[in-house]
Amino acid sequence: MLYNFNGTLINVADIVSVQSTKGQRSDYPFVLTVALKNGQQFAVSYATEPSRRAEVNRIAQAYERSVPTPVTRYEVEQIISTYTNKVRNDLRAIKRMLKEGAENG
Repeated sequence: MLYNFNGTLINVADIVSVQSTKGQRSDYPFVLTVALKNGQQFAVSYATEPSRRAEVNRIAQAYERSVPTPVTRYEVEQIISTYTNKVRNDLRAIKRMLKEGAENG
């Protein structure tokens, strides 16, 4: 998923780190730096801390939407159990049909 970081489109799956630092400019003292897997870094300065924090939250939300949630062991066990029961029911039906066919044939 692409994220618009101050005019630069960044793939959120490629983000390695997001760093908040103090900047040199007095009118925009709050800096947010995003580092990517390929080594590139992009930085944006903000006038207020809440605006920088809001950007961090938007990046985090974009990342969470783009990365699938992992499946838990319990969910895997439930899926396996469901399909095992379906196969068992099918096998019972096949056995019943074979038994009926042998008795009639």
